[in-house]
Amino acid sequence: MPRASRKNPTSKQLVHKRPAGGSSKPARARRPGKLAFAEALAGLRALLEPYRERLEVTADTPASLILYSRKPFRGKALFFAGTTHQRSYVSYYLMPIYIFPELAHGISPALAARRQGKSCFNFTACDDLLFAELGKLTERGFVHLEKKGLI
Repeated sequence: MPRASRKNPTSKQLVHKRPAGGSSKPARARRPGKLAFAEALAGLRALLEPYRERLEVTADTPASLILYSRKPFRGKALFFAGTTHQRSYVSYYLMPIYIFPELAHGISPALAARRQGKSCFNFTACDDLLFAELGKLTERGFVHLEKKGLI
């Protein structure tokens, strides 16, 4: 018995009708624009400005600012904080909360939601309230490292 051959579908069979009300696919979230990232990066860089004189700047480019302690820690310079522009977000790294996790106790749920891992916070736009809280956390970290003799 010969097998039935499959016919190629006609163009009419390939046309799918969209349901009333638009596409059946969920709408994709729009990524923030370059301006939002630039504002976030500028806001995060401003948090690090008060510490530039007391720390060593190891990277200062349009896309990043990285600060290290001038005192060696276990034979190497200790990373304090930095901010970098990634593809989809702007990251703020704060090493004191990695070394001393108790410094981060009591952060707001909104800031905790931005936290990735132990010492990184990611932003897609400028958020003045969260940046103010992050600035206080940075100051606490700096004072704590200073008391421990690490800066």
